[in-house]
Amino acid sequence: MSATPLYQIATGAVDYRTLASLATKTFDEIVAVKGDMPREGAKDFQQLSTNLETYKMGEIHKNIQAVPKNEETARVPLISPLEGYNNTATMYTRRLGFIATRQAFSRQKINALSSVLNSLPDCAMVTEELAYADMMNKSFATNTGGDGSYVFATDHYYADPQYGQWANSLTPGAFNTDTFVLAWLNGMQRKNATYNPSPMVPERVAYPVAIQEAVSKVHNSSQYPQNALNAKMDPLFSAWAMDPRKWLISQTAWFVHHKVNESDKGLKMVWEIRPRYDDLRDTMNPAIVMGKALELSFGTMCVIARDWSANSGA
Repeated sequence: MSATPLYQIATGAVDYRTLASLATKTFDEIVAVKGDMPREGAKDFQQLSTNLETYKMGEIHKNIQAVPKNEETARVPLISPLEGYNNTATMYTRRLGFIATRQAFSRQKINALSSVLNSLPDCAMVTEELAYADMMNKSFATNTGGDGSYVFATDHYYADPQYGQWANSLTPGAFNTDTFVLAWLNGMQRKNATYNPSPMVPERVAYPVAIQEAVSKVHNSSQYPQNALNAKMDPLFSAWAMDPRKWLISQTAWFVHHKVNESDKGLKMVWEIRPRYDDLRDTMNPAIVMGKALELSFGTMCVIARDWSANSGA
């Protein structure tokens, strides 16, 4: 037997014919399916606000260097701050709504219509989570940072280019103790704009649920999973949080987020309009007794994702 698809009217204008099952007498019970969805992406982004169509953010670095020898009779060597990279987020307005007629309510068999229609907050949440996930899902290709390279890449330049390049994208490999150590080293060996040590400690590992077992073995084991000699695990393998993701498309990619201040997060969510709701009314049609409209406006961007070490997996 094959499944039968349903035909959905879904015009947004709800009358008693649109959801006939709520009005028919042949059903013994109608169940409103809740359909919970996970919230997971906001912690990756610094949350910002604007009242402009575009929002441009740039970086400036302290010029930290060793003080040179200099006699009192010589001119004092001067330093100035280093200008970093910048990027721009463009605000896009999004709107959605519904209306319902008097008969849609009066003819319903059970009082379920109001609860089913009150889904606009969920629509706002899905839109927000998809924006967060889109940044990560396209981070190895398509989405770029302020330096013009992909969010996770091997060719990022230091603000002072004389020091060369650095990477936040690792050699592809499945998650295990060996590849995690490489991600840990990637963070611990980070340098600042003038190539002085600026180590970062792993805070959490974000990963698709498809590799839950592999991540759990590394995080929760007291002994090396790949070692037959019962070698003890280093504490660094449990000093971070497991962060399983359901919005990731890749079933192999994993991402180590390092501890930084909120303002140092490379990923930015910029809000022009946070989700707001207004009543919809039609003064020429008194039969429309209920209506709601959702509006939100935001943009995302990556300046430089220094707080991440990413692996596309294998």
